[in-house]
Amino acid sequence: MVRRLMEYGYTTNNVDMIVLTHFHPDHTVDLATFLFASNYGDVTREKPLVLLGGKGLDTFFRNMCVCIDGLPRLDTS
Repeated sequence: MVRRLMEYGYTTNNVDMIVLTHFHPDHTVDLATFLFASNYGDVTREKPLVLLGGKGLDTFFRNMCVCIDGLPRLDTS
């Protein structure tokens, strides 16, 4: 996903919302790469990113952050 954004002249900062319809790998595998690029790209992300998903999103995201060092922490406010 990040590579495709860059091919079309966008960065992760151009994305304001990500919607996960379910948590199968074919729908979630690029999320970690996207979040990592948001933190460590040429320009660090400053505006909030909204993650929308069904039941279990908090647990899914927290588990992903435990597995992959350097991802942002979840703000559920």
